[in-house]
Amino acid sequence: MKKIILFLNGEPPKKADLPNLSDYDQIICADGAYNYLQKYHITPDLILGDLDSIPPLHLWRGGQGVRPKPKKGEVIKLPDQDYTDFEKILMYLSTKTTVRKIDIYGGSAREQDHFLGNLYVAKKYRHKFKITFYDQYQSYFFAKKETVLKNVKNKTISLLPLFYAAAITTQGLKWPLKKETLSFSARLGLRNIAMADTVQITFDKGCLLVFVEQN
Repeated sequence: MKKIILFLNGEPPKKADLPNLSDYDQIICADGAYNYLQKYHITPDLILGDLDSIPPLHLWRGGQGVRPKPKKGEVIKLPDQDYTDFEKILMYLSTKTTVRKIDIYGGSAREQDHFLGNLYVAKKYRHKFKITFYDQYQSYFFAKKETVLKNVKNKTISLLPLFYAAAITTQGLKWPLKKETLSFSARLGLRNIAMADTVQITFDKGCLLVFVEQN
Protein backbone atom coordinates (compact mmCIF):
# COMPACT_ATOMS: atom_id res chain seq x y z
CA MET A 1 0.00 0.00 0.00
CA LYS A 2 1.53 3.28 -1.12
CA LYS A 3 1.54 6.02 1.51
CA ILE A 4 1.59 9.66 0.40
CA ILE A 5 1.91 12.98 2.21
CA LEU A 6 0.05 15.78 0.43
CA PHE A 7 0.51 19.49 1.13
CA LEU A 8 -2.34 21.88 0.25
CA ASN A 9 -2.38 25.66 0.13
CA GLY A 10 -4.25 26.28 3.39
CA GLU A 11 -2.60 27.39 6.61
CA PRO A 12 1.00 26.12 6.41
CA PRO A 13 1.87 23.55 9.06
CA LYS A 14 4.68 24.35 11.43
CA LYS A 15 7.82 22.54 10.34
CA ALA A 16 8.24 21.14 13.86
CA ASP A 17 4.79 19.52 13.59
CA LEU A 18 5.57 17.59 10.41
CA PRO A 19 6.05 13.83 10.57
CA ASN A 20 9.16 12.02 9.39
CA LEU A 21 8.95 12.46 5.63
CA SER A 22 11.02 9.33 5.06
CA ASP A 23 8.00 7.33 6.27
CA TYR A 24 6.20 8.23 3.04
CA ASP A 25 6.59 6.74 -0.42
CA GLN A 26 5.97 10.09 -2.10
CA ILE A 27 5.75 13.80 -1.20
CA ILE A 28 3.15 15.66 -3.27
CA CYS A 29 1.94 19.25 -3.13
CA ALA A 30 -0.58 21.53 -4.77
CA ASP A 31 1.28 24.27 -6.59
CA GLY A 32 0.38 26.94 -4.01
CA ALA A 33 1.84 24.84 -1.19
CA TYR A 34 5.20 24.73 -2.93
CA ASN A 35 5.84 28.28 -1.69
CA TYR A 36 5.99 27.29 1.98
CA LEU A 37 7.73 23.98 1.28
CA GLN A 38 10.56 25.97 -0.31
CA LYS A 39 10.97 27.89 2.95
CA TYR A 40 11.23 24.56 4.79
CA HIS A 41 13.78 23.28 2.26
CA ILE A 42 11.42 20.46 1.29
CA THR A 43 11.36 19.55 -2.39
CA PRO A 44 8.30 17.47 -3.30
CA ASP A 45 8.46 14.53 -5.67
CA LEU A 46 5.42 15.84 -7.55
CA ILE A 47 3.79 19.27 -7.93
CA LEU A 48 0.23 19.27 -9.25
CA GLY A 49 -2.36 21.95 -9.97
CA ASP A 50 -3.31 24.70 -12.38
CA LEU A 51 0.05 26.37 -11.62
CA ASP A 52 -1.48 29.79 -10.98
CA SER A 53 0.38 30.03 -7.66
CA ILE A 54 3.75 28.52 -8.43
CA PRO A 55 6.79 30.82 -8.67
CA PRO A 56 7.69 31.57 -12.30
CA LEU A 57 10.96 29.63 -12.23
CA HIS A 58 9.85 26.15 -13.21
CA LEU A 59 9.17 23.92 -16.15
CA TRP A 60 5.65 22.55 -16.36
CA ARG A 61 4.21 19.99 -18.67
CA GLY A 62 1.51 21.55 -20.81
CA GLY A 63 2.50 25.11 -19.89
CA GLN A 64 4.26 27.85 -21.84
CA GLY A 65 7.98 28.45 -22.14
CA VAL A 66 11.03 26.63 -20.90
CA ARG A 67 12.22 27.35 -17.38
CA PRO A 68 14.59 25.57 -14.99
CA LYS A 69 13.05 22.44 -13.44
CA PRO A 70 13.02 21.88 -9.65
CA LYS A 71 15.96 19.82 -8.42
CA LYS A 72 14.00 16.59 -8.19
CA GLY A 73 10.25 17.09 -8.45
CA GLU A 74 8.07 16.54 -11.49
CA VAL A 75 5.57 19.30 -12.31
CA ILE A 76 2.24 18.42 -13.91
CA LYS A 77 -0.30 21.01 -14.98
CA LEU A 78 -3.96 20.14 -14.31
CA PRO A 79 -5.83 23.06 -15.92
CA ASP A 80 -9.50 22.01 -15.54
CA GLN A 81 -11.17 24.92 -13.70
CA ASP A 82 -14.31 22.89 -12.96
CA TYR A 83 -12.46 21.29 -10.03
CA THR A 84 -10.29 22.50 -7.18
CA ASP A 85 -6.60 21.60 -7.19
CA PHE A 86 -7.29 19.18 -4.32
CA GLU A 87 -9.92 17.28 -6.28
CA LYS A 88 -7.77 17.27 -9.41
CA ILE A 89 -4.94 15.76 -7.38
CA LEU A 90 -7.23 13.02 -6.04
CA MET A 91 -8.53 12.38 -9.55
CA TYR A 92 -4.94 12.03 -10.75
CA LEU A 93 -4.02 9.71 -7.85
CA SER A 94 -7.11 7.62 -8.58
CA THR A 95 -5.33 6.45 -11.71
CA LYS A 96 -2.47 5.12 -9.57
CA THR A 97 -3.74 1.80 -8.25
CA THR A 98 -1.05 1.48 -5.58
CA VAL A 99 -2.07 4.65 -3.70
CA ARG A 100 -4.22 3.89 -0.66
CA LYS A 101 -3.26 6.19 2.23
CA ILE A 102 -2.98 9.99 2.01
CA ASP A 103 -2.00 12.25 4.93
CA ILE A 104 -2.85 15.88 4.26
CA TYR A 105 -1.33 19.05 5.71
CA GLY A 106 -2.46 22.59 4.86
CA GLY A 107 -6.05 21.53 4.23
CA SER A 108 -7.71 23.87 6.73
CA ALA A 109 -7.78 27.50 7.89
CA ARG A 110 -7.41 30.57 5.66
CA GLU A 111 -10.56 30.82 3.51
CA GLN A 112 -13.22 28.67 5.16
CA ASP A 113 -14.94 27.94 1.86
CA HIS A 114 -11.74 26.15 0.80
CA PHE A 115 -11.74 24.17 4.05
CA LEU A 116 -15.37 23.11 3.65
CA GLY A 117 -14.73 22.36 0.00
CA ASN A 118 -11.82 20.11 0.99
CA LEU A 119 -14.11 18.16 3.31
CA TYR A 120 -16.66 17.77 0.51
CA VAL A 121 -13.99 16.50 -1.87
CA ALA A 122 -12.56 14.09 0.72
CA LYS A 123 -16.06 12.74 1.34
CA LYS A 124 -16.39 11.87 -2.36
CA TYR A 125 -13.13 9.91 -2.31
CA ARG A 126 -13.36 8.34 1.15
CA HIS A 127 -13.95 4.85 -0.25
CA LYS A 128 -11.00 5.12 -2.64
CA PHE A 129 -8.36 6.39 -0.20
CA LYS A 130 -7.73 6.45 3.53
CA ILE A 131 -7.51 10.25 3.91
CA THR A 132 -6.43 11.92 7.15
CA PHE A 133 -6.11 15.69 7.57
CA TYR A 134 -3.69 17.21 10.09
CA ASP A 135 -3.40 20.73 11.46
CA GLN A 136 -1.98 22.24 14.64
CA TYR A 137 -5.20 21.57 16.53
CA GLN A 138 -6.64 18.28 15.33
CA SER A 139 -6.43 15.33 13.00
CA TYR A 140 -9.66 14.37 11.27
CA PHE A 141 -10.87 11.68 8.90
CA PHE A 142 -13.98 9.87 7.69
CA ALA A 143 -14.68 6.88 9.91
CA LYS A 144 -15.14 3.36 8.68
CA LYS A 145 -18.18 1.44 9.97
CA GLU A 146 -15.86 0.11 12.70
CA THR A 147 -13.16 2.54 13.85
CA VAL A 148 -10.65 2.26 16.70
CA LEU A 149 -8.75 5.27 18.07
CA LYS A 150 -5.62 4.53 20.09
CA ASN A 151 -3.58 6.60 22.58
CA VAL A 152 -6.35 9.19 22.94
CA LYS A 153 -7.03 9.29 26.70
CA ASN A 154 -8.12 12.79 27.86
CA LYS A 155 -8.23 14.09 24.30
CA THR A 156 -11.26 15.90 22.88
CA ILE A 157 -13.08 13.78 20.30
CA SER A 158 -15.81 15.16 18.04
CA LEU A 159 -18.16 13.20 15.79
CA LEU A 160 -19.58 15.23 12.92
CA PRO A 161 -22.11 13.60 10.57
CA LEU A 162 -22.08 14.60 6.89
CA PHE A 163 -24.94 14.86 6.80
CA TYR A 164 -26.22 12.04 8.95
CA ALA A 165 -24.94 8.82 10.52
CA ALA A 166 -27.22 6.19 12.05
CA ALA A 167 -26.92 3.61 14.84
CA ILE A 168 -23.72 5.07 16.27
CA THR A 169 -22.28 3.25 19.28
CA THR A 170 -19.14 4.36 21.12
CA GLN A 171 -16.97 2.90 23.87
CA GLY A 172 -14.41 4.87 25.86
CA LEU A 173 -16.01 8.32 25.62
CA LYS A 174 -17.26 10.37 28.55
CA TRP A 175 -20.69 10.71 26.94
CA PRO A 176 -21.24 7.42 25.14
CA LEU A 177 -23.63 6.82 22.27
CA LYS A 178 -25.68 3.65 21.93
CA LYS A 179 -27.34 3.02 18.58
CA GLU A 180 -27.99 6.75 18.20
CA THR A 181 -28.33 8.95 15.12
CA LEU A 182 -26.46 12.20 14.52
CA SER A 183 -27.46 14.65 11.81
CA PHE A 184 -27.06 18.30 10.82
CA SER A 185 -30.77 18.85 11.26
CA ALA A 186 -31.07 17.34 14.75
CA ARG A 187 -28.00 16.50 16.82
CA LEU A 188 -24.21 16.67 16.54
CA GLY A 189 -21.57 14.86 18.58
CA LEU A 190 -19.08 17.62 19.32
CA ARG A 191 -16.52 18.06 22.13
CA ASN A 192 -16.63 14.65 23.79
CA ILE A 193 -13.74 13.41 25.95
CA ALA A 194 -11.82 10.15 25.68
CA MET A 195 -11.81 8.42 29.08
CA ALA A 196 -9.62 5.53 27.93
CA ASP A 197 -6.55 5.07 25.77
CA THR A 198 -8.67 3.23 23.22
CA VAL A 199 -11.99 4.49 21.84
CA GLN A 200 -14.23 2.38 19.63
CA ILE A 201 -16.81 3.82 17.23
CA THR A 202 -19.28 1.85 15.14
CA PHE A 203 -22.21 2.93 12.98
CA ASP A 204 -24.50 1.33 10.40
CA LYS A 205 -25.31 3.96 7.77
CA GLY A 206 -24.35 7.43 6.65
CA CYS A 207 -21.08 9.36 6.79
CA LEU A 208 -19.21 10.25 9.97
CA LEU A 209 -16.26 12.62 10.31
CA VAL A 210 -14.07 12.11 13.40
CA PHE A 211 -11.93 14.90 14.89
CA VAL A 212 -9.15 14.01 17.36
CA GLU A 213 -7.34 16.63 19.41
CA GLN A 214 -3.63 16.93 18.63
CA ASN A 215 -1.13 16.89 21.50
